[in-house]
Amino acid sequence: MKFDLQQQGRTLAIDIQPDNDAQAVALLKQFESCRAGHCTCASAALSNLDDMQVNPQHNGHIRVELTAREGSRIQASDVAKCIVFSAPTEA
Repeated sequence: MKFDLQQQGRTLAIDIQPDNDAQAVALLKQFESCRAGHCTCASAALSNLDDMQVNPQHNGHIRVELTAREGSRIQASDVAKCIVFSAPTEA
């Protein structure tokens, strides 16, 4: 799996390229669970989160946009650790 994080103001944009369809499905389930408030990766970033958008792309990639609360910032390094933690290694 490859991913790229880009900070754009209060928003952290994440482009993920899963290794296969099964990994993509597992990641999407993890992100939807997190959106519902049940993240498997504990991170300080969650306390700063105002909005989370998860958008599967036509090319199999996944785009996630995390928007911080006003006056806050989401740490890309924390999010990167959570993505690695959440991704299944074998699918």
